[in-house]
Parts: sequence; structure tokens; C-alpha cells
Amino acid sequence: MSRKLRVAPSDIQLEQVDAPLVLEFFEHLQTDRRNSSRTRNARLAAIRSFMRFVEHRVPSVLDQVRRVRAIPAQKSDTRLIGHLSLEQQVDVGGLGSGSDTPAPSRRCGLPRLCGPDGTSTRQKNGAHSPPSA
Repeated sequence: MSRKLRVAPSDIQLEQVDAPLVLEFFEHLQTDRRNSSRTRNARLAAIRSFMRFVEHRVPSVLDQVRRVRAIPAQKSDTRLIGHLSLEQQVDVGGLGSGSDTPAPSRRCGLPRLCGPDGTSTRQKNGAHSPPSA
């Protein structure tokens, strides 16, 4: 931002910060600095929070603040279980098991923790075996 405006970061005025400038900053983050969309969204959250603070204290920039706060977050791929390796996820989910697994009594609600047949790991280990008829 300060390079485009040709001022030191500490000298940027609130009136200079508008939606196109913020979007250009995000583009710089993702292309030049190779930041992920999660980093962009974290910075957007901080900027939105600051703009919410400004909204009630500087009424002269209300339209500008609303445009900046209207910038949408960018969608990003997030892993449901970020701390497990692929092999551990397969072990927990039972995705490598064959057809010798018991029939599920109910569908599992967490897809990453279920096998392809819908049984949870606990069901596969016999903790929740289906009732016998």
C-alpha cells in the first residue's frame, strides 16, 4: 500500500484506504509474496475489525468503510484433520479395508473418519456392533 501511495506506512491516512487499494494489497500478497488464501482471509478479518472500529468514530468515511467491509473472504481448501499424515488418516478412516467389514448399522456423520461403507472406526473394531436380529 505504501509503495503505491508513495508514503511511509505510518503516514497513510484513513481516507486513502479504500476497497480497490485493499484488493490490490491482497493481490500482492498472493502473487508476489506467495501467501495462501488463509493468510489473505486472516488479514481481511483484521482489516474488517479495524474498519468496524472506525465506522463508529469517523462518520465521514462511512461509505468507504462499508465497501472495504463488503470484500468477501476467499474460499480455501482446508483439511478436516490437519495434524494427521495421509497414512494416519487412512488408518483412522479405514479407507484401506476390504469387503470383510461388517454392514453399518447407521451412517457415520464424519466422512473423514468413516470407511467407504459408512462405518466408523469404533464400529470396525467391534465397539458398536449392530444388534443381532
